[in-house]
Amino acid sequence: MIDVAIVDDSAVGREFLAHLLREDPSIRIMTSLPSGKSAVEFLKDRKKNRLPLPHVMIMDIVMPGMDGFEATREIMGSTPIPIIIASSTMDQASAEKTFQAMSAGAVAAVQKPPGFASPEYSKKRDELIRLVKSMSKVPVIRRWIKSPYPSFALNAETCDKKFQERKASGGFSVVAIGASTGGPAALQALLADLPKPFPLPILVVQHIASGFVQAMADWMATVTGQAMTLGTTGEKAEPGRVYLAPDNLHMTLAKDGTIRLLDRESEHGQKPSVSCLFASVAENAGNKAIGILLTGMGEDGAAELGLMRKAGALTIAQDRDSCVVYGMPGMAEKLRSAEYFLSPKEIAILLIRCAGLANLDAKKGEP
Repeated sequence: MIDVAIVDDSAVGREFLAHLLREDPSIRIMTSLPSGKSAVEFLKDRKKNRLPLPHVMIMDIVMPGMDGFEATREIMGSTPIPIIIASSTMDQASAEKTFQAMSAGAVAAVQKPPGFASPEYSKKRDELIRLVKSMSKVPVIRRWIKSPYPSFALNAETCDKKFQERKASGGFSVVAIGASTGGPAALQALLADLPKPFPLPILVVQHIASGFVQAMADWMATVTGQAMTLGTTGEKAEPGRVYLAPDNLHMTLAKDGTIRLLDRESEHGQKPSVSCLFASVAENAGNKAIGILLTGMGEDGAAELGLMRKAGALTIAQDRDSCVVYGMPGMAEKLRSAEYFLSPKEIAILLIRCAGLANLDAKKGEP
């Protein structure tokens, strides 16, 4: 049984979500709370009295007093549990608060399902129920911690052979990144530390609920200073720009360096999928590519990161200690798809060195 706490300042909204979730017999509503402050106090009281915590909390983002972002930040610092942000609208203010909450530790964001009379009700109900079930399995929710891995050395005499070979062949031409649960915070940390503009194009697939991707691109551009847009078919992947895969289309890289959007079946239950992006980059960019697999559930992109490695690309996975969920990177470790396992900020350092064709050491994965 999955115990869920609902936080919404609207009594009608709380009852609607409770009714919707109760349609699945494996979900039980532990409590419904009217404010962010009451949610913080409820969890602190449960923890103090050693009572079971909810497996998942669904948090409204716009509330009077302590809003969803502030409540999430407080909860993640005191009584961390998986939090799903639920928003009725995606105006600029709501989007900013939603992604601030995800930076603070919320594991996912979703638009609230429409009313019972809507033809979309059943579809959106099922999507929310699936999300609740999957997020209830997230084993560790934590704030970013300092990575135990050593700092990079910039001594040319200790750099590995692979970097020397890439320097001789002209260096790198593209960066491909895949992320899922916990990805927005990891991407923010990584992209914010890169130079503006960064001298390589960056292609990103982020698993996120439909309707949020444009808001994510706008928010990420604001907080990181990077020029982030949604990828479009036929567009040349240009240095200094970050391209985010749009809703319900696979984003790939063509041989001529242009972006191709494909409307075909989901892979690993995802559309867009990291696997499609990585496979195309392995085929069309080879040893001039850098592949990065960030935090996330499942295994999307892990095998295809291995294809990139076999093609001569530099491959990196987020390290266990900085991941919200060590699913996709963990599978990359199991498959030996990644050469390096690093925190987001260390990945940024590595990318800076790669873009400048400098030399470095880092903690490496197995050969």
